[in-house]
Amino acid sequence: MPIIVWWLISGGLVSAGAWLLTGAVRNTAEATDELGGALLKVAIAGGVIFVVGKKLGWIK
Repeated sequence: MPIIVWWLISGGLVSAGAWLLTGAVRNTAEATDELGGALLKVAIAGGVIFVVGKKLGWIK
């Protein structure tokens, strides 16, 4: 097989691999942001419920 064909194939594989890797990193970052946001909302809601419950005497 000519060198140019190997060069094109290996270049294509490397760029595709890099593209997939950066895509995975980007998706992971977005998923982490969403998870963090959801956990933050749960924590805030829990805090609000706790404070309101304390004020109303539901939580001893």
